[in-house]
Amino acid sequence: MKKFLAICSVALFAASFTSCKKDYVCECTVDGVVDNSMNIPKAKKADAETACSLYQVDGEVCTLK
Repeated sequence: MKKFLAICSVALFAASFTSCKKDYVCECTVDGVVDNSMNIPKAKKADAETACSLYQVDGEVCTLK
């Protein structure tokens, strides 16, 4: 039982160092029609949202997919 608890403790400790990074797609639309899209690889959601909002130009609405 002690070995099991030690293994679980090590596994939980290691899992706490992983981040939730994944690939995102930023789609920009003009009047409901997809104008362009951009891949945002291995980013946290907040960073991907920031990058997507910076990608907008006049008249476009960019959102993460």
